[in-house]
Amino acid sequence: MKRNALLAIGVAALLVALAYAIAGRWIGTLAAVLVGAAWLAGVWRELPNVSGVGLAGAAIVAAAGPTQGAPAPPLLLGMVAALVAWDLARFAARLRAAEVADAAAFERAHLRYVGVVAGVGLALGGLALVLRVAISFGWVIFFGVVAIVALGQLVRTLQREGG
Repeated sequence: MKRNALLAIGVAALLVALAYAIAGRWIGTLAAVLVGAAWLAGVWRELPNVSGVGLAGAAIVAAAGPTQGAPAPPLLLGMVAALVAWDLARFAARLRAAEVADAAAFERAHLRYVGVVAGVGLALGGLALVLRVAISFGWVIFFGVVAIVALGQLVRTLQREGG
């Protein structure tokens, strides 16, 4: 599972770096590579809490991309890969800490789950890149609050089910 997390981190960093390189923004390219390399090293050495910091760094670099003229599709793909990497690294750490009877089956089930969630995220993100809808700022705030509450509820539900 750790190998999958490392692969996802590498893919995330390369996609975000590619977006900056396409835009000719070499400082952004370097920032994406450095964040990815630091995150890879931290996960490789199994440092605690490195995945949260790595995800935050990747999100900051990816979020700055559109302001620098970087194309959105590789940034979206990179961010989804970063989220997958964060999840897999945390899952690998939790799996190491627990004794699981059939770890391989547990890992396969988790990979399927993460694949479905990543696919849905990519589909919704792609839809957001294609559709342009004019809404007022009040509706943006409303939908943002609804999304935050729903995400919080989903996380609480998943934590209860996960034990």
